[in-house]
Amino acid sequence: MIPTLRSPDQSFAFLREGYSFIGARCDRLGTDAFYGRLLGRRTLFLRGPLGVELLYAPGAFPRAGGLPASAVALLQDRGSVQRLEGQAHRHRKDLLVRLGSADQAERLADVFERYFAAALARWKQSDGIRLHDELVVLLGLAAQEWAGLPTHPDAERRARDLGAMIEQAGSVGPANWLARIRRAGTERWSRRVVRDLRNGQDDGTPVGAIAHHRDESGQLLDEATAAVEVLNLLRPIVAVARFIDFAAVELDRDPAWQERFRAGDDTAVHHFAQEIRRTTPFFPAIAGVADREFTWDGTTVPAGTRTVADLYGTDMDPRLWPAPRHFDPRRFPGQNGVANHLVPQGGGDVHTSHRCPGEDLTLALLERSIVLLSRANVHLPAQDLSVNMRRMPALPASRVVARFPSPGPGPSSTSLEGHRVGPDFIPGARPSRPAGPHPKH
Repeated sequence: MIPTLRSPDQSFAFLREGYSFIGARCDRLGTDAFYGRLLGRRTLFLRGPLGVELLYAPGAFPRAGGLPASAVALLQDRGSVQRLEGQAHRHRKDLLVRLGSADQAERLADVFERYFAAALARWKQSDGIRLHDELVVLLGLAAQEWAGLPTHPDAERRARDLGAMIEQAGSVGPANWLARIRRAGTERWSRRVVRDLRNGQDDGTPVGAIAHHRDESGQLLDEATAAVEVLNLLRPIVAVARFIDFAAVELDRDPAWQERFRAGDDTAVHHFAQEIRRTTPFFPAIAGVADREFTWDGTTVPAGTRTVADLYGTDMDPRLWPAPRHFDPRRFPGQNGVANHLVPQGGGDVHTSHRCPGEDLTLALLERSIVLLSRANVHLPAQDLSVNMRRMPALPASRVVARFPSPGPGPSSTSLEGHRVGPDFIPGARPSRPAGPHPKH
């Protein structure tokens, strides 16, 4: 029997509690599934790998109607690959998977490294930079160049517009409306890009591939849809800034990791990056609408039920991750291949489900950034690193102020033992670094 929450609607509670909403109720009820109402609609909430597997079963949970309109307007839009199902989805998804291949990921990381190196020369002359804001621009510029977009005076503004779509995806009200206006302008620009590219031959670039892509019936995508997919290619690259922010915090917390990465330990870089992905509060959950009746733990769930799977709660589930609030990259040699346990960007099979096709791009950028930050001797001065877990997606309050002093002997650490990460939300400014930047359950 799936329990039902007594309160008439949980929308306010979800906004108030953010990332911990589903997990806290699962813990209290002693279950991985419960019913509640979200925006007046009966909704099934799930936690754990079985729930993730269910939501990412090909074609079983169409995304249309799953997310609130405020998020859809910034992250999806009509006609995009996230809104497709069946053969139409598989055909479009194949294109995006190819564009996110390991080879493309390395090429993107190389472009980003060049922008990082140019910015680092400027950062070293500063008393401190807001790393997140700088990364949004660098990643946006790198994404545009990698994708094959021509250099343009507005490139930095486009990068910030892409960042605003991510920043306000979990918000409602004026901030969300302003981000939608900025998205509309970016979409008009993207349409012009598609139109110009279609006046010539496919130039072999990622944006060219989208502009000249034909659907499963052999027809060119309409201009508006192709423009949306260009944004779907660029925007997730800018979103990687959030992972890099938390990586910088962890590198500053334990300088021994920096020493290890400067020495060229590539295996450790990968494990560190995966632990950053696991512990970073990224997008909290995924939602879809059941296209057919199904059974959960002996209970029949009718078709048409909106269903939400807790991605963050699954990444922090103690049954899957012993001591989940303990930041420790050494856990990953035994966890890399476990399906639907590590799901910051979704679960299921990337070719057939709605799993993000850009995980190779994310990992390449994150791993390269970890090495670059370590070589640059990143240091975080005293600042407010508390994280409001009601804010989705979340960031340290200071947006990570970073300095890049000249390398020196400095304090040495040989701990590499991991540490306990911090609480959900610590209000107020902090005069120094808190016990942990990663707020958990």
